[in-house]
Amino acid sequence: MKIFAQLLAFILVIFISIQMSAQQPSNFDKSWKEIESLKKQGLPQSALKVVDKIYQQAKAENNQPQLIKALIYKISLQGDFEEDHKEKDIGLLMNDIKASKTPEKEIMHSLLGELIFNYYNQNQWRVLQRTTTIGPSSSDIQTWDAVQFEDAIRTHYQLSLENQQELETIPLSDYQPILIEEKAVNLW
Repeated sequence: MKIFAQLLAFILVIFISIQMSAQQPSNFDKSWKEIESLKKQGLPQSALKVVDKIYQQAKAENNQPQLIKALIYKISLQGDFEEDHKEKDIGLLMNDIKASKTPEKEIMHSLLGELIFNYYNQNQWRVLQRTTTIGPSSSDIQTWDAVQFEDAIRTHYQLSLENQQELETIPLSDYQPILIEEKAVNLW
């Protein structure tokens, strides 16, 4: 009877600790709230420092959804105060893709394709004045011609669709931190 009581007490302690940890927001949640607060105060550089901490923590814990969310925020916040942020953002994603795995890799390819597409659209008048080059593409996006942009955009979008079968097995609930839920809208 004594062993049964000890076992019951042990299970109860485990159950209560699990319930309490589920009710407490994670460190990530607290940090994201701090970032939103800093953004509202007009402090993008301070918010970026917190994002960098989240990025490092997510990378250390191999928490892909938080890592991707941190990358998205980093890209967004850098645009608030850095002049050449688009080139840096593209370089950041190109470097991070090398070490990433599915599905993080495919999401990053999609983001990179979108960034390159937006860069091209904003600088189209400059790009169209460049002569088409033959040979290997430069890694400096500021020297690319229209054909190189088209190839890079197409390549990254296609790479974002690789491993389709594996991607289809991943539950979307795992990526809740980067999903934006829309409330139902009646269109009638």
